[in-house]
Amino acid sequence: MSNLGSCWCEQLLKVIITVVPRKSGGTTGAALGNLVKAEGLYSQPRPTKFISSVSCQSTRQCKSQLRWAGHVFRMKDHRLPKIALYGEIRSGHRYRGAPKKRYKDCLKKTFTACNIDHRNWSDFAADRSAWRLISSKGVTLFEETRRDTIKDKRSRRKARAASAVSPDPAFSCRLCCRACRSRIGLFSHERSCRQRGHSLPS
Repeated sequence: MSNLGSCWCEQLLKVIITVVPRKSGGTTGAALGNLVKAEGLYSQPRPTKFISSVSCQSTRQCKSQLRWAGHVFRMKDHRLPKIALYGEIRSGHRYRGAPKKRYKDCLKKTFTACNIDHRNWSDFAADRSAWRLISSKGVTLFEETRRDTIKDKRSRRKARAASAVSPDPAFSCRLCCRACRSRIGLFSHERSCRQRGHSLPS
């Protein structure tokens, strides 16, 4: 249940970060946008619990899955959690021709992200101390990779914005003098200006 809640919270926080500042606008969007600014969120110290929970929710979920997998593997075979770990789902959607997945198969994605070999993870999970060490190193690597990916995406996005085509002064609106980037854009903008009641200057 905790893993399911973590997945739901992660999706909700992604919506808060990406959608709310864009849709709300005004002071509310600006304040929230400043709160979750990329530079302060991923590279600076985290002063609030809100920023801390947003920045490492995926890492916490990954850490919980690894701890749970090791704990369940060391259980007796007759325990229900271990039966669920290796048992197949009775009903549900799957690709045509694909085998029925077990929760053990779903853990492969987490193992790959943490650089843990899914073929012999059970050998490490049998030793509690060794599994804790491997899990800790894997989660640290996952967090570093996630931050590097976010920084790379942000730098590429900023580079695209800096190299964007500047508006051509030849395509300036005759009603509000706004510069557009193309002729079709100028046509659409002037139509919107006329609908809003703007008129040609006399």
